[in-house]
Amino acid sequence: MKDAKGNAKIGCGVNNAQTASTDTVPGSPHDSILRSIQLALVSARECGQKHALTTAVNGDEEKLALLCAVGNDMYDLFVQLAPGLGPADAVALGSSGDGAVSDGLARPSKGRRPLSVDDGIGKQESTFIHLVELGYPVRLSTLVACLANQSESECFYSAMSEVEHDLQQMLDDPDTYLYDTASNMNYPQGQLRFPADRLYGRKEDVDALLSTYKRVVHSGVNPGTRHLVQISGFSGTGKTSLVDQIRPELLADRAIMVTCKFSAQGLEQPTALLFQAFDTYCKDLVQNTDPVLFHEIKTALMTTFGSLLALLVGRMPSLRYIVEDIESFIVEGGNKTEEINLIAYYFVIFVRTISGPRHPLVVFLDDLQWADQGCLDLIKTLLSDPGVTSTLFVACYRDEEVTPAHPLAELLGAVAMDEVVPMSSISLSNLEKDDINELLSDALSISPRFTRPLAGALYSKTRGNPMFVTQLLMSLSEDGSLSYSARGRRWQWDIQAIRAKSVADNAVDLIVSMMKTHGDDVQRMLRTAALLGWTFDISILQRLLAPTSSTTVVANLIDIAVEGGLFVKNGSSLHFAHDAIWQGAFSLTPISQREQSHLDLGRRLLSTISTDDDLGTCLSVIVGQYNKGASLVTNRDEALRLAGLNLKAGEKAFAATSFRQASIYLLQASVLLQPNAWDTHYDLCLRIFTTCGEVQLTQGNSDGALLSAAQV
Repeated sequence: MKDAKGNAKIGCGVNNAQTASTDTVPGSPHDSILRSIQLALVSARECGQKHALTTAVNGDEEKLALLCAVGNDMYDLFVQLAPGLGPADAVALGSSGDGAVSDGLARPSKGRRPLSVDDGIGKQESTFIHLVELGYPVRLSTLVACLANQSESECFYSAMSEVEHDLQQMLDDPDTYLYDTASNMNYPQGQLRFPADRLYGRKEDVDALLSTYKRVVHSGVNPGTRHLVQISGFSGTGKTSLVDQIRPELLADRAIMVTCKFSAQGLEQPTALLFQAFDTYCKDLVQNTDPVLFHEIKTALMTTFGSLLALLVGRMPSLRYIVEDIESFIVEGGNKTEEINLIAYYFVIFVRTISGPRHPLVVFLDDLQWADQGCLDLIKTLLSDPGVTSTLFVACYRDEEVTPAHPLAELLGAVAMDEVVPMSSISLSNLEKDDINELLSDALSISPRFTRPLAGALYSKTRGNPMFVTQLLMSLSEDGSLSYSARGRRWQWDIQAIRAKSVADNAVDLIVSMMKTHGDDVQRMLRTAALLGWTFDISILQRLLAPTSSTTVVANLIDIAVEGGLFVKNGSSLHFAHDAIWQGAFSLTPISQREQSHLDLGRRLLSTISTDDDLGTCLSVIVGQYNKGASLVTNRDEALRLAGLNLKAGEKAFAATSFRQASIYLLQASVLLQPNAWDTHYDLCLRIFTTCGEVQLTQGNSDGALLSAAQV
C-alpha cells in the first residue's frame, strides 16, 4: 500500500512518508539503503508501540505472529525501495505491493512466508528472491529473513525492541553492523573466520595478566621486581592463546618475549629447549629490535661477560650475531662437570643482563608439564635469583597432566612455600554459551542474534571447550551440515540435523574422523609428519615423501594442511596447530604398525644422505626414527651402522650439554653392538663406552660410569 505521494508503508498501516521520502533526496546506493533502513526502523517502532498492549494480553503466540508478519512486510518495503526496481517488478518478485494488513494488525499471511529461502537458515523452499540479490547487504538480508522465518523452536527475536536495536546499529555503524567491512577485507567469502586477534570469554583473564605485567614493570612500589603467573587448564581451553593475546601490547612496551614450548615426545632435552628459546631471542634482537636497544644489550653483555660469553655460544649460537668476534674468544679448559656448572651459572647471569626496567623480560614457558627435573631446577634458579629484575614468568600447564606428585607440582609448591618470587594463578575453564555464540558470529559473519540456536547445539556437544568447538564447526562445514550459500552470500545450516548429529566425545576423536575424509596423499603426509613429531623441518618431510611425490605436490599438500588449520608454518619448519591435532594424526598409524613405520622413515631418510654435512643436518631425526624401530633390525651390518650413528648423535648431544639425550643415544649404541664387536670393531666400541661413562659421570651417575668403564 502507498500513500498519496506514492511512498511505501510497512505493516500496521503506518504512513512512513512523514519521516523520509526516497524520491526527494538523491544519493549513492549506500545512502539509498540507509534511508530504506531508516524507514523500516521508524515503522518497526510505531508498530511495536501500537501493539504492545495486544501482545501483552494475547501472549507469546500473538507476539511471534506480529514479528513474523513485520518481517514479511519489511521484505515488501525493501523490495519496493530497491534501486532501479519498479512497482511491477516488485510484485513479480513476490511483494504484495501495498505492505498493509486490512485490520491494522500485522499478521502472517496464510501460506505466504516470502523469506523461507532454500539456502538460508532453516533451508526451506522459496519463490522469492533474496534481498542480497537486489543489492542489499548480506546482514540486512539475513535480518529480514530470520525475522520472517521465526518459529517457537527457533526464535531469533522475542520483541520489536530487539528488531529496532539491530536496525539502529546498522544505521549508527554501517561499516561494522551492516557491511562487516573489516572481516570482508581479511577473509574471502565462504571461508570460516577465526580472527587471530580475538579471544572469547577471557577478558578478565587477559586484564589480570596485563595488570600483573604492568605491576611488575611499572609499579611505583618495588618497581622492577619479578613475578610468576601460573596458567592452568585442560587441553584446548586456550592457555597459549591467552598469552598470545597480550603479546602485541608487551612488544609495544619494549618488552622482550622469550617463548619456550616443551613437548611430550622428548625428542630434545627440555634444558636444551630452554637454551634454544633464548637463542631465538638473540636472533630476534638483531633482526627486529631498534638500534638503541640492540646497542644497550650488546654493551651490557660485553661489559658483564667479556670473553666468558663464549661459554654460552654452543648453547645459543645466535650470540654470534650480537658479538661478531665471539668465535675468537678463548675459554680456559676444565672438566665437563665444571663446564656444565659454569654454563648454568652464566646462563642466569645472561638473563640478569638482558632484563631490566628499560627492556622488561617476559619468559613464557608453555606446556611446562613436559619439562624434566633438570630443566625445572634451572627454572627455579632463575625464579629465585634477585638479580633477575623486571621479569614476568608465565608458566602454562595442563591440569590433567599434573598430579600432586608431578615434578612441576613439587616445584610450584616449593616456590610458594619458600616465597622466592611473588606468584598468582589463572585457571581457564570451558567457555559459556554466550562466548561460543560470539565465536560463531565472527566465524560465520552473522549477527550473534541468529547464531544462538547453533551455539546452543555446539555447546551441548562440546561442553564449551574452545578447540573442540572450532574443530566441530570445521567438521560440520566439511560434511555439509554447515555450508555457504553463494546465492544468499551467507552461511546456512540445518539446526535439527545438527542437534541430532552424533559426534565424537572429544576433540582428538573428532580430528581423526575429519582427517580420514582427506585424500590418501594428505593422510599419508599427516601420518609421516606425526611420526616425525609435533614440529619438523619442511625439507625433512619433502625428503620422506619424495619417492612417491614431487616437491611441488608435497608443497601443495602442505598448503592444504595449513589452510585446513592442521599445520602452522614458521619459516622453514612446520608444526601441528595443536597437540591434540598431532595426537590425532599420530593415531592414524595403528599401534601395531608404529615401530615398523618409524624404522621405515629412518631407513628412507638415511638413503637420501649424500654428504657429511647432509648427515649432520638430519642426524637427530634419522637416529630418532631408527631407534624407535631398532628392535626390528636383524641385519648385523645395519645394526653396527646404527650403533655408529647413535655414537655420532650422542657425542653431538654431549657437546651441547644435552646429557639426558646423549645418554639415550649412547646406551642405544651399546645395545646394538654384537657380542664379538670388540674383536671386529674395537675403535667403535671404545668410543661408545668411554663417552657413555663420561656422560654418566657428568650426570652424577657413578654406578653407570663404573659399568661403562668395566666394558673397556
